[in-house]
Amino acid sequence: MILGALLGLAGYIIPELIKLYKDKQDKKHELEMLKLQLEKEKVITELRVQEAIITSQIELDKEVYRFARPEIQPTGFRLADTLQAIGFFLNTIVRPLITGLAVAIWLGYRMKMGGWSPVDTEIVWCIVTFWFGGRAFMRTFRRG
Repeated sequence: MILGALLGLAGYIIPELIKLYKDKQDKKHELEMLKLQLEKEKVITELRVQEAIITSQIELDKEVYRFARPEIQPTGFRLADTLQAIGFFLNTIVRPLITGLAVAIWLGYRMKMGGWSPVDTEIVWCIVTFWFGGRAFMRTFRRG
């Protein structure tokens, strides 16, 4: 009789213990899933912030270029139209002209001082990439 009672009790307790173990495992799994979901949301939020920053920078660059873009508007007066054309031409050669002058001045200075070093080459390349790097980057990565 005691054996039957113990077996009946064990028959009740063992399924309950298994149920408790499964419940604990399910809750542990749920907690891990919530942590992963929270991490995913955090990463997505960071990506959205970065995307918003990049998008705003692209729009700012577009507006800067739109604002600085010279427009030739024919007026019907030959002198005014000629001055507009000259202004447009000068506006398009500013970067190459300044770069050429900077490199020529640096080259003249270094030749007067008596030599050219690898540092001088790097400085000249810095000047050139400063003036032309932004445009090349924009063309390469299709921004703007």
